[in-house]
Amino acid sequence: MNRPSLWCAAALGALWLELATSPVNAATIDIEGPLNVILVDDGTGVFAGTPGGTSFSGFISDTTFNGQLSNGSTVVNFGCCIDAGGLTIFNNEVLDANLAALFNQLAGASLFNAGDVIDGVDIEGDAATTSGGRIEIGVSYVLPGTTFADTQPGNYPFDLNAVQLAVFFIFEENATGTEIFNAAGPLVTTPIPEPSTIVLWVVGVAILPIAMMRRRRGG
Repeated sequence: MNRPSLWCAAALGALWLELATSPVNAATIDIEGPLNVILVDDGTGVFAGTPGGTSFSGFISDTTFNGQLSNGSTVVNFGCCIDAGGLTIFNNEVLDANLAALFNQLAGASLFNAGDVIDGVDIEGDAATTSGGRIEIGVSYVLPGTTFADTQPGNYPFDLNAVQLAVFFIFEENATGTEIFNAAGPLVTTPIPEPSTIVLWVVGVAILPIAMMRRRRGG
């Protein structure tokens, strides 16, 4: 099944790597904020019918990528990984007009413009759904394009003060791989974890809230 990406339009294969970093504490990232951008909702997904602005809460581990997300009535527990990326670093991505507009909508301010160069970090897990599909949940951090020199995992953790935008996202596909839900919202807080051991799933694409738009642009 193909996966969407905020940064890329086509899916590539995945390579699983395990690596150790300096011995600092692992962290659980709190997820809290309103779901203020809903790009796709065909009415059949786990969070189908959730109104825009609904408050979500939960968490995700930066080492196991297990977590939980709830809108107050529906709770999803997820792990890693069916097709999720775990941790992915992005370097020198160029925003087009659609991506910049989506970033600004999520930020609630005009912070981004077409042509801006950004770096990013994506942390995500997923779970199978009862319908035979898959739901993916994660957090994404947008940083200035000068933050990272490459996409190596040593860039993580990163400087909290550099974060320009922090969001959580939900993507769901059915058993045939058709996208049935795609939404995102700003994180109320922006905790930056410091992992002790990272299980890294290096993928050609990973879901970030913006990829929803870029994939539409490409096809």
